[in-house]
Amino acid sequence: MKQIAIFLCMIIFMQMMPLQVHAEEREIAYVLIEAETGCILKSEYAEEKRPVGSLAKLMTAYLTAQAIEKQEISPDTVMTAGESVSGMKGAVIWLKPGDSITIRELLLGLLTGNANDAAAVLADRISGSADKFVMDMNAAAFDLGMKSTRFTSPQGFDDAQAYSTANDMARLCCAVLKCPELQECLSTWRTFILNDTVELVNENSLTRTMQNSRGLKASHSPESGYSIAAAAESEGMVCTAIVLNAPDEDTR
Repeated sequence: MKQIAIFLCMIIFMQMMPLQVHAEEREIAYVLIEAETGCILKSEYAEEKRPVGSLAKLMTAYLTAQAIEKQEISPDTVMTAGESVSGMKGAVIWLKPGDSITIRELLLGLLTGNANDAAAVLADRISGSADKFVMDMNAAAFDLGMKSTRFTSPQGFDDAQAYSTANDMARLCCAVLKCPELQECLSTWRTFILNDTVELVNENSLTRTMQNSRGLKASHSPESGYSIAAAAESEGMVCTAIVLNAPDEDTR
């Protein structure tokens, strides 16, 4: 009887755990849309909820652009990094508490360098804390019609509980592409910040190899595989492609 009880408890515990499915075990989800109208040109598995990894930083950038538009901050606003940058894992620009950095440099660090500490500083400045910022991320997602999305951090780094869909991420990208404050950071392949002491290289290599690229962001992690949000413009038309959970960089 005791063994049966233990077995049942194990089943309940496993059901409560987040589902961990690696990218190579999933079909790739993708969508190609015309950015102005949102017209879907091609898609597959685009409504399935998937981990999106650091593509979540596009929402962090979007909320930063909204704060700039409301004149709450400007690209030249100088920020002081707080304790939230201490011990930050993953990609970073090596900020320490007390370091000074502009909003423009933080956005370059966020979008070009995928810096998790840059996301932490922006979240603290815009919403007061990471927890409040996550609430603002999900509220903005709702306003954009991203009904199958849940953000759990400003970074999207190693978030097993976060998810979105290719269609929802395309909606976010359409909004991001309308933010003039972000265009330079989205399409920069390589640059330096913090008095040329930190080099940033964009994982989205299309910013280097594709002349008509409008940029956006690439991502990879064990949970989300290799993903990308990419945009390009030709003859006045902008198209956005989202690819989620490819098994490797070449497939992406």
